Amino acid sequence: MERDSFVDAVASIDLSGIAQKQRAVRMKSDMLPAKERPRVVTFIQIQTLRAIADLTEELGQPPLLVELADTLGITANSVPFRLEALEKHGLIERRAGESRSLKVTAKGRELLANEIKGGGN
Repeated sequence: MERDSFVDAVASIDLSGIAQKQRAVRMKSDMLPAKERPRVVTFIQIQTLRAIADLTEELGQPPLLVELADTLGITANSVPFRLEALEKHGLIERRAGESRSLKVTAKGRELLANEIKGGGN
């Protein structure tokens, strides 16, 4: 399969049935060289992104890392790893050293909107 047609096929995937589709994409992407593999947003990353968006709306400001950890039921030490992954996908922005600087990007809001429309969890 040519790279462009593969990337188009991956881009057209609906977010419903996330786990099944992630497995399919991983199986197909294993055939590509590492640098050309598409980045897949995981269920946990979507869950974290959703928590950031919901807490920001609820609190009227971005959450503290400890608030995000409490909402997700994880330790505060785990949060930076999740945020780094979301930044790499371009789904959030944050300013180093600033409290409450998390911001869901337009790309992140679009992903969340599609996730709701597509019936994904």
